[in-house]
Amino acid sequence: MPFLKELLATITYQLPPAELHAFLKGQLQRLGLEIETESVDRGEIVARCLSLCFNMGLWRCWSDRILLRVRPRDTGSSVQVYALPNLLRSRVSKSERLVNLSEVVAALGPRLAE
Repeated sequence: MPFLKELLATITYQLPPAELHAFLKGQLQRLGLEIETESVDRGEIVARCLSLCFNMGLWRCWSDRILLRVRPRDTGSSVQVYALPNLLRSRVSKSERLVNLSEVVAALGPRLAE
């Protein structure tokens, strides 16, 4: 479990946790993001995703990975989407693919899971 994480979104679905896990995995693959680790039992998926986590003037915090945490609810499930900051990364090279986190969250949105 990562020490630092930045909550990006919490999305509610009308799917059971196991089906939601499979749905999220498919959406990440469709977006071209590499799945680093996954656990259906813990309800977690970690994907490699280089992005700008937050910008504080002269200092930018980069994230190398995102964490999707699936939790059961009374009716369906919810997923919390986190960026995992890498405080040691100071820049991005031109050859690296930068991903917009708001586009990732939009692609995982409930409009696709109804």
